Amino acid sequence: MRIARPLAALACTLLAQVAQAEELKILSAGAFKPVVVALQPAFERDTGHKLVIENDTAGGLQKRITGGEAFDLVFSSPASLQPMAQAGKLANEAPLPLARVAINIDRYGNTLAASIPIALDEALAQNLAGPGDIIALVGFGAGLAWGGVLWQL
Repeated sequence: MRIARPLAALACTLLAQVAQAEELKILSAGAFKPVVVALQPAFERDTGHKLVIENDTAGGLQKRITGGEAFDLVFSSPASLQPMAQAGKLANEAPLPLARVAINIDRYGNTLAASIPIALDEALAQNLAGPGDIIALVGFGAGLAWGGVLWQL
C-alpha cells in the first residue's frame, strides 16, 4: 500500500515526540480512526509502545480535552483544534495537516454523478491536490450504492 508507508512514517515521527510512556493515549475524530488503527500494529511492533485509541466526534473530543482529559496525541479537524490551542489545551506547535477535503454541495447541491469530477476540478484549481498526491474519490448513490477509488496524480 503506497499510502500506508508515508502515513506510517508521519505517525512514527509524530508519536516519537510523545513516546515517553509505555502506553500512549490517542484521541481520534471521524475519518482519522481507520488510518490510526491501520498504523497501530506496525507502530507497536517498531517502538514497543502500546496505543490506546479512542474515537469520538470532533465536538466530543473538544469537550473532553477542554474538560481536562489527559491524552498524548489528538487527530482532529483544524476547526476543532484551533479553539483548544487558543485555550492552552494543546501544545504550542502548529497543527500538522494530514488531509484536505474538497466539498461543494453547499454551492451546487447534489449533482449526482457529476459531483466527483466537479469537486476534483475545483480541488486541482485551488491547489488542494497536485502531482504525486494520492487522492480518494468516493461517491454515494441511491439504494445505498457507493464506490471509491484511490488515485495517484
